[in-house]
Amino acid sequence: MFNGINVRSVFFRPARNILIITLSALVGFYAIRWLEKAQRMQIVDSNREVAQSISQEAGRFITQKLDVLQSLGVVLSDEGVSIELRKRLFALALHQNDYFLTVFAVDRNGLELFREDARAAFLTDLPRHNTKADFLTVKERGFYLSPVSVVEGRAFFSIGRAVKDDQGRFLGGIFARVDARVLHDIISQSSQEADSHTVYLVDQGSIVISHPDLSYVLREKSFAAFPAVRSQVYREDHDPLTSYVGYNGQSVLGVGAPVAFRASGLSESIDLSTKWFVIVEREVLPPALPGWFRQWVFWGVGLIWFFSFLSLGFSIRRARRMRSVS
Repeated sequence: MFNGINVRSVFFRPARNILIITLSALVGFYAIRWLEKAQRMQIVDSNREVAQSISQEAGRFITQKLDVLQSLGVVLSDEGVSIELRKRLFALALHQNDYFLTVFAVDRNGLELFREDARAAFLTDLPRHNTKADFLTVKERGFYLSPVSVVEGRAFFSIGRAVKDDQGRFLGGIFARVDARVLHDIISQSSQEADSHTVYLVDQGSIVISHPDLSYVLREKSFAAFPAVRSQVYREDHDPLTSYVGYNGQSVLGVGAPVAFRASGLSESIDLSTKWFVIVEREVLPPALPGWFRQWVFWGVGLIWFFSFLSLGFSIRRARRMRSVS
């Protein structure tokens, strides 16, 4: 067919070399891709572990403080306990719980009975709560958890528990205002790898309620643009292996987890989610093979094949001419 041309030397050896070069390039390319994916999977798993740990710890804190209020409610429901003793017990609860700013009691009509304030502020006119969300929610659901608010440069949230008698009749509620710095402390204590992760909390409106940079909290900054936040708050699909640009301008991988709690004495049908979400981000190195380089790899392999077959064609024509001359 090739008129006496040495097919082995003209065709098979160059083809073998082309195949080796092509396979080497493709194996190297996919090996790097596999290593990149493995690295990202490891980061995502680590992020999930941290997010779950902090979510559980935050939920335990809410549970513990609601239990404290429930204990105070037992004192409030006991008519044999004097007002002075009740106030002393409330003062003790305030000072034994570092993050409590204020503790107060409300009767069944929404009238505030007394309060203890960490700032030692004395109120001559105790407010009525009969039309406020805290009282109405406690009366309906048995507990209350407010959004995080910022007042005079201080972030806080409120919790409350209903007080009922032995027949289950509503007697009022016990409430506490809690310093939101506790959320930052929970994050710091729960994350053993704080240096390699960025952890923050957002509420149901994507507003930052805890962050290493307190200014985001005080400015009530919205992080609704970040995919990890949107996946938790708005239930949008987000591939955790896909990086995005975080608040600091770095490429990060992020995951989230909702914060929930348990409280004794409440119906199982009641939603005990806090509407808070833990977001954990970690910076990810840029791909070892940038997008433009990956395109060049495919184009390069294609050009190698094109010019190799072109060269092979010229070699066969040249060999035929030499054969005819000889």
